[in-house]
Amino acid sequence: MKVRCIDDSFQSDVLTEGGEYEVRTERDDCYILSGFDKGFSKKRFEIVSQPTIGFSGHGAAARH
Repeated sequence: MKVRCIDDSFQSDVLTEGGEYEVRTERDDCYILSGFDKGFSKKRFEIVSQPTIGFSGHGAAARH
């Protein structure tokens, strides 16, 4: 899961507001992010929606 930092208060030396981070695991209402050993409060982040790939059934027609 990916999350976006929406509040880097008191963590600006570590996190970047607007930056996206990969969540390794969740523990005690905190996200443990890839590359970090400590947890960050979930309140500082919003979940980044994963793009969905849709199939409409219409292919591109070759035009001559």
